[in-house]
Amino acid sequence: RHSYYKFPLLLEKPFLRETVARSLAGDFGIQSGSIYWPPCHLQPFYRERFGYRPGDFPVAEDILERTIALPIYPEMCAEDVERVAGAFRQVLRE
Repeated sequence: RHSYYKFPLLLEKPFLRETVARSLAGDFGIQSGSIYWPPCHLQPFYRERFGYRPGDFPVAEDILERTIALPIYPEMCAEDVERVAGAFRQVLRE
C-alpha cells in the first residue's frame, strides 16, 4: 500500500524546485515542497561535528535543489490529480 506521503519528481536542468514551486503556488494555488532541506551534510549536527559546508557534496545539493514533491494524499480524487499534473506540465512549458 502507498503511504501517500510525498510524490517526488527530479526536475531536469535548468529547472529548480523553488522556481517551479513558486509558479505552482502563485499561478495555480498548488502547494508543493521538497523531500527535505537542507541536504544531510548541511544539517546542523554534521556541519558542527564534521565542518561540512555548501559545495562539499555538489551532487547531493544539485539533486535536492531539483527535486520537487507534488501533493498526494488518500482523499485526492482523479480530478485533483489531473489538475496538479496539468499545472505541473504548464509550468514546465513556460
